[in-house]
Parts: sequence; structure tokens; C-alpha cells
Amino acid sequence: MGENKLAKGIIVGALVGAAISLLDRKTREDTILQVKDCSKKIWDFSKNPAVLIENISEKTAALRNKIEEVSEDVNFIIEKVNDMKESSEKLLRMNGDGNEEEDNKQ
Repeated sequence: MGENKLAKGIIVGALVGAAISLLDRKTREDTILQVKDCSKKIWDFSKNPAVLIENISEKTAALRNKIEEVSEDVNFIIEKVNDMKESSEKLLRMNGDGNEEEDNKQ
């Protein structure tokens, strides 16, 4: 069997795309700044892993709070939709009852 060329093609394509995008001065400068910032963070976290753990804990707690908020919002919306559905069904029944009386009069 021949070797799988997909992985090589993906890697070569990514490298060529990255090289072409780096021809732009602004992109190149932004990339250099991001790499420097990332390197600094990695260095800082390697020297003080407790800060990394604390940051992860804070982000996890914030994410958990957002998920709870969204869940509460979804439940509120579902409750309101059900209320509207019940109200509209009542109105339709009331309107239907009124139409039956009008139909009986004619």
C-alpha cells in the first residue's frame, strides 16, 4: 500500500499558507508580538505553576457561572413560551366558543 499523503498535504498546505500570510508586514508584526507574548506567559507559568492553576480555576468558575446563567435564561424563556402558548389556546377556545354561538344564531 502507498503511504498516506493526506497528512503531508495538510502540513505542506498549512506551511505554505502561513508563509504567504507572513508576507504582509502587519500580519508579520502581529504574529511576532503574539509569539513573544505567548513565550512570556509560558515562561512565567513554568516558573510559577500555581498562577496557572489559579487562572484555570478562575476561568472554569466563570464558565460555570455563565452556563448557569444561560440555563436559567433558557428555562425562563421556555416558561414564558409555555405561558404564551396556554394564553393563545385559551383565546382560541374563547374565540371558538363565541363563533359557535354566532354560527348557531344564523
